[in-house]
Amino acid sequence: LATAPPTPLLADVTMRIARGVGAVGGMIAGQAWESETDIDLRAYHRAKTAALFEACVTCGAAIAGGEPAAWEHIGRLLGEAYQVADDLYDACGGVDGKPVGQDAAHGRPNAVTSTGIHSALTHFQSLVSRMHRTIPDVPGRLEFSHGLLTLCDRLVNTPLTRVADPRPRPALANQQPLCN
Repeated sequence: LATAPPTPLLADVTMRIARGVGAVGGMIAGQAWESETDIDLRAYHRAKTAALFEACVTCGAAIAGGEPAAWEHIGRLLGEAYQVADDLYDACGGVDGKPVGQDAAHGRPNAVTSTGIHSALTHFQSLVSRMHRTIPDVPGRLEFSHGLLTLCDRLVNTPLTRVADPRPRPALANQQPLCN
């Protein structure tokens, strides 16, 4: 039978999750912004998805006995990258059962619609590179880094297989390490 985490840890994790889904800067705020006509796309992505990913990553660090603050930036960058990849899927397809063009049909902000495929991909790559460089020096860092790059490579390359774009697709998992 597992034991409950210590009360201060439980309180910390609960607060992190509440902030990630909250109405001020969390996922609820991001969802609410979808009804607005003029939105800062990066702020929207940070609130809608990045706040939730930050909560997840920092909760994992706290539960593992690590320093949550060292992982905040990675959570935000991963969430923002995930949202850009989701925008690529919405614009290009690539996920069975996910309808294409829903963001445009519902007037939701979308990185591809706002900046184009090439700019969205460039932004995605920048987020992944920054995320990779900020992984704390912890045991398993190399394995974590490889898994993260593989995930990001899959996220962005799947929708691009459905797009006729003359620019080369990024190959994040096959790049040389950004830091040693």
